[in-house]
Amino acid sequence: IKIHTGKIDRTIQLLKDSIHEQEHLKVYLADSTTGKYDIILHLCADSLEVLYQFVTGVVHMIEGIEETSTQIVLKEYSVNVEKTATAQIKGIRAYVFMKVKVGEVINILEQTHSYMERNSGLGIKSISCVTGTFDFIIHLDEQDVSSIFSFVAEKLHKIPGVKNTETHIVAKPISE
Repeated sequence: IKIHTGKIDRTIQLLKDSIHEQEHLKVYLADSTTGKYDIILHLCADSLEVLYQFVTGVVHMIEGIEETSTQIVLKEYSVNVEKTATAQIKGIRAYVFMKVKVGEVINILEQTHSYMERNSGLGIKSISCVTGTFDFIIHLDEQDVSSIFSFVAEKLHKIPGVKNTETHIVAKPISE
């Protein structure tokens, strides 16, 4: 969600109020980020119709919202919390939006999932194959920005078939 300059705090409050009123929609995560979008929401809806109604009938009506982009998760790999409990990273949260070459989605999904498994999910919270402008969204929690840069530049960019990435650093968590 992109918000008009100077209206972020008020718009976030209106968005929070609107989310709490929804019966068939759950917000797993809401973060205020740097980058193209000011807020990233991770929603779970009973159906695509519920999601569509929320975005078009609620979000688009909130004062201050300039633009939205919706990505639908097709497949998601999440970290087993028990497996990584001793390696909980508290620090910098980021979302990496990744576009890949046509025909490479399955290969890259397998490679990123394999990397996540080999590294016990260290830093990687989830990898989602999505519809929309991008093909994947990777949710990271790292100790510092340098670690995020290293992961993107030294791991993701070296996977054959990755066209480009767009990294959004979380400026302020809105909800957990």
